[in-house]
Amino acid sequence: MQTVEITDAIDVRRCKRALYFGRPVTLEREGAVVSGLVRAIRQDPEHGDRYVATIVVSRTAA
Repeated sequence: MQTVEITDAIDVRRCKRALYFGRPVTLEREGAVVSGLVRAIRQDPEHGDRYVATIVVSRTAA
């Protein structure tokens, strides 16, 4: 499992939909591509525009 911070509203929406429908999601973070199933997504209470997603990684590419 990997924890990813998300600030882009489109990526947040994609993760929420992937969690709801049980489909894998692919995100590019800091030059690395992370793919897998979203296990949880929550809003950071200290920063309203930041979300934290927990992803069960199926593939990681550098």
